[in-house]
Amino acid sequence: MPVKKKTAKKILYRNIFVSAVALILIAGLVLSAVLGFADFLVSGEEQTAPPVGEDYLSTLEDLAASLEETLAASPYDAELKMRLADLYLELAMAHGSLGAAESRDAYVQKGEALIQQAGAEFPEQHAIFILKLAILAAFYQDDAIRAERFFREALVLDGENAQAHLYYGIFLALRERGADARLHLEKVLALEPEGSELAVLARAYMEGNALNLPPSP
Repeated sequence: MPVKKKTAKKILYRNIFVSAVALILIAGLVLSAVLGFADFLVSGEEQTAPPVGEDYLSTLEDLAASLEETLAASPYDAELKMRLADLYLELAMAHGSLGAAESRDAYVQKGEALIQQAGAEFPEQHAIFILKLAILAAFYQDDAIRAERFFREALVLDGENAQAHLYYGIFLALRERGADARLHLEKVLALEPEGSELAVLARAYMEGNALNLPPSP
């Protein structure tokens, strides 16, 4: 049965957003990259990402192996655990793009296990770990109920977290809850200085209307 155009477009934007999330988690978005992503959203052109190359995949796997060795020597390093968890999610996305569902799911599970472990060991950073679990559930595991619970908990812990508002807003828009999504994206603009990476991305989603948001009241 052919996929409806509207559904296909939603899947496309969700896949693009997963790529953006992975970049944020691993290295952080530089402004030029964000502006390029914003241009894509505003143009509304349906493009496909190039397939992941073997060299790229090999580089990620080598880096993961190196971080695993470092973590074995420093098992209580929270920052290192988060870097490795983020890398596992990047590997999950890479394997998923190649159609390797089993490998993708294995890396998602490894990433989640590290996030859960770090959250238990470092409760003072609980809000950070909860947001990561929300992103994981929303954009890697397609678990809407769990994602909603984690996003709400993250915002209860820190209602001024612009990243949480951005990700939650996009999650809501993809679930066709446009009015609620716009409120969270507008909150990003209220919290972030004009021209910041998160503000540029939030504005691109709203003004380009890639997610079919309703107009402001």
